[in-house]
Parts: sequence; C-alpha cells; structure tokens
Amino acid sequence: MELAHVLLATNAQTPFRRATTKRRAGCFIAILARDSLLFGMGADRRERITHYVESLYSHLEECLAQYRKERWDSSQHFARKSLEAMAFASLEHHGIPMPKLKGNSKEAKLDLCLHELRRALPFGVDLQAAFNVVQRTGNIGSHQQTPEHSPPQRSAEICITNLFMLVEWFLGAFDLTALGISGSRAEQVVREFRYLVATRARIDLAEVLSDSATTAVDASRSLAVDDESERKTPLPRSFADWYPDVRNDLRTIMPREIAELEDREGWLQPDGRATPALHVVVVGQAAVGKSTLINALVSSGLPLLPSGGAGPHTAAAIVVRHAQHPYVEIRYVGGNRLAELQHALTSGFATPEDLYAARLLLDGTPFSQTTADVLATKMADSTSSNSADSLRLTYDVIAAIRAGNTTLRHEIADAKERFYEDLESHAAGSLAPLTEAIEVGWDSEILTPGLCMIDLPGFGIASDKHDLVSRRELQRARAVLWVVDRSGLTEGTLKELRDIRFFRRLANAADDDLVLSIAVSRLDESAKDARRRRSRETRPAFEDALAAVSADVERMIRSQLRDALGHIDQDEMMRVCERVQVFPVAPIEFRKLSSDDDDVALVKSPEATGIPRLRNHLRSLAARRRGRAATQIDNLLDKVSKPDMRALVHRLKTELRVVTPDPECVNRFETVSV
Repeated sequence: MELAHVLLATNAQTPFRRATTKRRAGCFIAILARDSLLFGMGADRRERITHYVESLYSHLEECLAQYRKERWDSSQHFARKSLEAMAFASLEHHGIPMPKLKGNSKEAKLDLCLHELRRALPFGVDLQAAFNVVQRTGNIGSHQQTPEHSPPQRSAEICITNLFMLVEWFLGAFDLTALGISGSRAEQVVREFRYLVATRARIDLAEVLSDSATTAVDASRSLAVDDESERKTPLPRSFADWYPDVRNDLRTIMPREIAELEDREGWLQPDGRATPALHVVVVGQAAVGKSTLINALVSSGLPLLPSGGAGPHTAAAIVVRHAQHPYVEIRYVGGNRLAELQHALTSGFATPEDLYAARLLLDGTPFSQTTADVLATKMADSTSSNSADSLRLTYDVIAAIRAGNTTLRHEIADAKERFYEDLESHAAGSLAPLTEAIEVGWDSEILTPGLCMIDLPGFGIASDKHDLVSRRELQRARAVLWVVDRSGLTEGTLKELRDIRFFRRLANAADDDLVLSIAVSRLDESAKDARRRRSRETRPAFEDALAAVSADVERMIRSQLRDALGHIDQDEMMRVCERVQVFPVAPIEFRKLSSDDDDVALVKSPEATGIPRLRNHLRSLAARRRGRAATQIDNLLDKVSKPDMRALVHRLKTELRVVTPDPECVNRFETVSV
C-alpha cells in the first residue's frame, strides 16, 4: 500500500520531484524483491546457503585455531577458504548463477565469484581492497609459501584482519535469521581474534578492537609499534588481572596518584599486593549460614566452602576470587605462634584459647578433656618419626612452618576430593589453629567483573579467638554483606559495626564508596512453618508462602535497623536507611534446583529464591566500581606530560579500553573527577 501511494504521487509533482520519487520507488521495489526472494526461494537453495554459511563458520574457527598455534600459513589458508564460502553464500543469497569454469582451478573460480559479486553488489573501495588483500595473502597461505617482503606473522595478521572486516559486512548485509541461521559463532571468532591480536601488540589496539573496521589494512602498512611500548606478556582479559600486571608501570609514571587511588578504593592488601576488585566482606553471627549463601552465589549447587553440620565451619578468613584455573592457597601462622603455644602448654599458664587451639590441632576436636601436659607431650612428638599416622599431616605442617614454609598452593584440577578435604581441615578442622588465611580461586561468572568475596569467622563463639580477624577485615571493607536469619539483626554484629563507626561513615560516604547489604537467609524454614499453620484447603503454594514471608521479613529488618541507629542523628539515619538494601534469600532451595541430590526443590524457578537478584546487585556494584577506577586511571594518564613516557602511556590507555569493555567504560568511560 505504501508503494502504491509513492507511485501515484508522482503524477502531481514537478519533473525533478517525479524523477526523485521514481528513484526512491525503484529502491523500494528492489528491497521488496530481495525480501520476497528469501521467502520464495526453494528448499534446495536454502539448503545450499545454509551449507555455505556453516562451512564459513567452520573455516573461521579453524583459522582462529591455527592462528593460536602460530601456524601462520595454515591460518591464511583457512582465511581464503572462509572467503570462498562467504562468496558462494552471497551468490546464492542474491540468486546470481554460480560461474562455470573448465578445470579445477579454485583460485580462478574464486576470482570469477568475486567479479560477479562486485558487479551485483554496491561494494565500496574499502571492501574491494579487503577482498583483494584476503584473496592475495590467502592464496599465498594455500600454497604454503611465505612472501619474502613480509614476515609470516605479519602477513597472517593482515589477511585475517581484513577477512573479519568482510565477515562483519557479510553478517550485517544479509538477514541470516530469516533462514534460521545465527551469526553468534562468527561474532565469537571475531572477538577472540581481536583479543589475540591485541595481546601480541602487533596492530594498533584502538583500531583492531573497534566495533566496526572502516578501512582495510593494506599490506604495505607498517604494523609494528614502538619497542618501548610493546607488551612483553599476553594481555590479561579483565581489569582485575590487568592492573597488577601493569601496576609497576603506573607507579613509575605517577607514584603518588596511584597510591592515593589504591587507598581510596581499598585495593591495598596487608602483604603489599594490590587487588583491584570490590571486596565484599560477608559478616554475621556464627552458624547463621554465611558459607551456605556464598556457595549459592558463587558455585550454585557445588559445596565450595565448608558449611552445615555442628559448630562453626569458618575459623579463618576465606577469600574467594575469580580464577580460570581453580586453586587453593593456604597461608599458615608463623613459627612464633607455634613457639608461644608450646611454651604456654609446658609452663602451665595456658589460656582457654590456647587449650582450644591445641585440642583441635592434636585431638581433632576442641571439646576433648586432654590436659595441657599431655598436649605438650604430643606437640613435642611432632619431631619424632614414630608419631601416630592420624597426626602425620598435622606434624608435617608443623615441620614446614618451623622450616619457614608458610604458604601452600595447589591447583584443584581433577583432585576435587582432596581439595574439599584440605579446605575443610584448614578452614575449621584440625589445621585451623595453624591457618592464618585461605584464598580460593574459582571460575564463577559472578566473580568475573572484579568481585571478591571474603567469608569471615562468625561473631559470638566461645573460645573463638578469630574475632580479631573479622574486626580487621570489617574496618577495611568497602562493601559489607550482612547475613542474618529470620530472627533479624543481632546485637553482636551491630556492636561490631557501631564500634568501628560504620553507620556514620556509611551516611557520609559518596555513592558506592561504602555499601551495606543485608541478606536474610533460611526463609525456606519460615515458609514451611507458615504453610503448616494453615489447613490443607487454605494452604498456599510454597512459592507464595515464601514471597509473603520475604515481604514481612524485609519490613521487620528495616524497622530493626531504624531502632538500631539511635546513636546517630536523624538525617544520617535517613541516609543509611535509604542506602541499605535488604535481600530475602533461600540458598538451600536454590542449591536443590541446581544439584543432583535426591532432595526435591519446593520452588519452581531460581528467581523465587532471591539468589539471582542478590547476584545481580553484587555484579552491578563491582562493575560500577571497576568503571570508576578505570575512569580515574584514564584521567590520570591524560595528565602525564613527560615526553619519554608518551609511548608507555599510549599502550596503557589502549589496553585499559580492552580490559574494560563495558559501554559506560569505553569512549572516555564516565566523567569522574579525580
């Protein structure tokens, strides 16, 4: 109907306007013809197009695989085969007859195909140049020859960079979704290749990693960068991994500004390292379910951290951060602590904390009645080769500590049972008295944006001397996740937060500088109780009962929070209440949904448990903090005026945009004053 109106309107116009309208109508007819071609093509033709596109995807993936292995000639060979499949698919898509050629010369056939495409399609100069470059360098690769004028790696980079520019044109020009074909495979290969080229620092990162290439990379163009700015190691994938890698460079350029940034963001660790991640400190009373909640957030159905059972399961701080290859790193106490414990047991002046630690270490339980002199004898036997087998591991650790070996690290790999046993024994088992801190690396999506979770020992445990660890981490925290049960806020944790003036600092902090979130756990038990109190006829579904309990608990928590803030003025109390977010969660039900256990979940969707909402909240916090930090570093680099640092500053700025790909972090990131 729209086309008919366009054609009829031509009679009442001037000659010039009639000609313009006819041209527009002609374009409109061409578009209709092209679209109708898709819907009217036969099954055989659709099948041929699908075959060519699938061949294109396979060749692209093989091209990337060969490039990863630094087989430059082979990567060029598969680049040429990708171009061939793309040309054949384009001809079929537009209904252009496949050119016939006598003989088996694939190069000549490809030449004819490209010639036909150039005649039928509106190619720009850049696309024509890209076709020529890929065809020429791809032919070189297919013959297993290396051009004398160009190093093989450089030739491969030129070829594949132009190929992926053509792939982006192909995906954008043809509506493959009408044929039921997804372009995600090709897009993934393009992203991977851009990252690989960036890590090799062979092509200008800002150009190669742009969303859409505008010009072909000509073979005569120099691709080398200044030696001073060249990266010597592969470029990390994330900002959290990139910053420690370039920290020394940044401190060389601007030592005072970087020191202030690390202090402001809370990155500096007691051992001198700087970990650019949002450290979420998980606090709460003992046995409230902190480890169970972290397991649900980080590892879904897998029991990553010890939880459940009797007694506290976290006696040392456990740091959980992202790692592509999972690992566990255990840092033991120093030899002085062993000497102090030995002296306390032999002198007869052992405190209840000393007896608790010694009984757990040597008897495997803190509730034994072994006397101090017997414990002292057992500890002295740690140097004997005739010690009991049950204490062999304990004695080995004691010997390692006395020898000065205070760190143990191993990757999990396939030894998962050993990993869980080691983590259990060091976190709250017999080796807990010798453990200073535990770090777990885990490949989890929630941890990738630079999020790090710290599971602290619970407050309020008798004979527990790890309260000092929790207080120290709480004072350094920029983000706190307070875990409570259905009874609400507990006085023990409230006292700790008041003692460090946390609520007053939260009220006066800038946005996201200090964050408090409250997770109310174990609501599945409350929902079960609510259903039991109703008759079968009026009993609600479990998800409905859980939602009602969650709403009631959130109102209760906010009321308790207002009552607990009587020590600060009214304005500060209002700001704290506005900033605190409450998350009712049911981590046990969430675990049932994603585990292979026989327990049947009472909820039908993960969203009903509240875990996905809390995950999104934490990921959003980490992404905003990362974007702000990247903005600050970018602004600081802009202010560097030393001529001898120009090449290094350029490399750092381009890498910074690679490792912070969020939309709000690219193109000068955000406007943030430093």
